[in-house]
Amino acid sequence: MFEKLKNTNAIIFDMRGYPRGATDAVAARLAGKRDLPVARFDWPIAMTPSGLLDGTSHSAFNSHISVMQNTEKWRYRGKTVMLIDEHQHQRNRGVRSGIPTG
Repeated sequence: MFEKLKNTNAIIFDMRGYPRGATDAVAARLAGKRDLPVARFDWPIAMTPSGLLDGTSHSAFNSHISVMQNTEKWRYRGKTVMLIDEHQHQRNRGVRSGIPTG
């Protein structure tokens, strides 16, 4: 797809509905950096019950950071617009993160 659009001034990405996994490949061709973190997931780990006899409580979190897929292919430098709907906000977060705007 990008080869056909290489010399265009702008691209409009329609990500409404279900993009079928295309977001990673698109993001890799738009981002100006490699190994760009795009999402962080944190979830609690129960270590001890809260309110121990000495008044202390202990908790811990496990974290995972998703990193954008890298590519050795050329990056698109034209302007971009992405159309999304209310259902796509979380699915498309990776495409929107770290990509220059304006």
